[in-house]
Amino acid sequence: MPFTCSDICKILFAVIFPPLGVFLEKGCECELLIAIALTCLGYIPVMPFTCSDICKIIFAIFLPPLGVLLEKGCDCDLLINILLTCLGYIPGIIHALYIIFKY
Repeated sequence: MPFTCSDICKILFAVIFPPLGVFLEKGCECELLIAIALTCLGYIPVMPFTCSDICKIIFAIFLPPLGVLLEKGCDCDLLINILLTCLGYIPGIIHALYIIFKY
């Protein structure tokens, strides 16, 4: 299924600030309260995003190994991400975003 421009915007908002992504997708329902609670408990960005971080996130969504390569270089994380992307596209995206946010 092809992504529309609105889908891409929702994904980017969900990565940067998860409750906003939930609000854009579901509206003002109980999922929004859950997203806000989980965000407060575990996802509080402490570093500002730079332009290169945003580019890496975009690459991680469309081509996960490229996002990992730009963040970590050619090491075992890249090999793991290639394997996860081959096994399933979504696990590759999740791993790439994890690597980008961790480092």
